[in-house]
Amino acid sequence: MANEDEQVPDGAGGGGGGHNNEREDSTSSNVKLPPFWANNPKAWFAVVETQFRLKRVTDELDKMSHIAAALPEDAAASVTTLLEDPPEQGAYTELKAQLLHAHTLTPYQKYDKLFSMEALGGRRPVQLLTEMLKLVRPDEAKTPLFAMLFLRRLPQALRVQLAEDDLTDVRALAVRADKAAAALTKNSNRPDARREGKKCRY
Repeated sequence: MANEDEQVPDGAGGGGGGHNNEREDSTSSNVKLPPFWANNPKAWFAVVETQFRLKRVTDELDKMSHIAAALPEDAAASVTTLLEDPPEQGAYTELKAQLLHAHTLTPYQKYDKLFSMEALGGRRPVQLLTEMLKLVRPDEAKTPLFAMLFLRRLPQALRVQLAEDDLTDVRALAVRADKAAAALTKNSNRPDARREGKKCRY
């Protein structure tokens, strides 16, 4: 019969710490991250860190391993030295900093991309605005200049309809542009409109 004073080894029994470690390892292995978004790394890290919180992944090296598994070849190449020889402390924090630096446009690059952005094309006006908003600060998006840059990328028929609208709320402007574009498309697809179009060509 065992002595009542005999101590039970750590990890033995139903409430041992070994089971807690196993649960933590299992939770960490269940983390599923989306592929790295090179065009929007800041948003990608926001999604990633939400996953880490949900799965209770707190170890910096574990976080780094998950990030490394989600990187495409070109992104991994930009942080090869760090991946091959990670620091004992702050491995994830350093990896995040390097990836953000490598894949975030400078202010000049953002403005250059904004001013050279193509016209609406096959996109909806709201989709065009979403791409443009990634390139400016929140306060810059509220200026008439930004609204004019948005309008200049719309077809002439849409610009005419929106010319008198408030230019300080570009999001509302884009929603109205969406509705106007849908109405123009609907009208252009009517049989009578197509017949009128054919007559105009003669």
